[in-house]
Amino acid sequence: LAALAPWPLIAFALNVAGAIAAATVAIWVAGRRERFGAAGGPVVVALALTATWSLALVGGFGPLISEGSETARNLAWLYVLYRLFAGDGRHTSLAPIRPVVFALVFVEVINLVIGLLVSRALVGPQLSLLVDNFDAVLRLLFAVGALMLTHNLFAGASPQARAALRWPASGLAIVWIFDLNLYTMAYLGGSWPAEVAALRGLATAVLALLMALTATKGRDELRFRPSRTVTFQTFS
Repeated sequence: LAALAPWPLIAFALNVAGAIAAATVAIWVAGRRERFGAAGGPVVVALALTATWSLALVGGFGPLISEGSETARNLAWLYVLYRLFAGDGRHTSLAPIRPVVFALVFVEVINLVIGLLVSRALVGPQLSLLVDNFDAVLRLLFAVGALMLTHNLFAGASPQARAALRWPASGLAIVWIFDLNLYTMAYLGGSWPAEVAALRGLATAVLALLMALTATKGRDELRFRPSRTVTFQTFS
């Protein structure tokens, strides 16, 4: 059945739908940035970059463009997470967060540099497979780290802030849980799982809708009060 399913067509339709959803929500949220607090501007930029990435997947621009736009998307949402942590202005509470953020930025930059180097060199099938596996591992590392930050963002927030953080945290968790499973299958299977990758646009659309829901419901006062347990977990 998998062989008979029109996966390229499904991937095209869902990625286009995800791009339209992300772009539409970005335009709509642009006039309501204050409802995300300090993360309002970064949310708009992240949604726009997500829409660009979704279009790059179906535009036939080649793997380097799609991977580069995916890196831009990941870094943009990572910055959104950072701004959500800093929403109440208490930057001293971010001390355990910054090393994790810097490590994830480093992972994405290394992945992008390797992609640029490989694109300029002639590589054989074995080296190409090694590079693909390394790419999957780095994407896995980023997804795990981003999920940990998302968990601690919600778990360490005050009860009042959790109502405002519920939907954006859920949207980011959905995207990175999907990526975690996708790249796990790619690494363990030794090939790109096209059937699962075809559904990435669906995760993008859900993320956009949850961001729109956040702006619709309004924003409670974001107060991040990390407990000692959460701080220790994040630092670890």
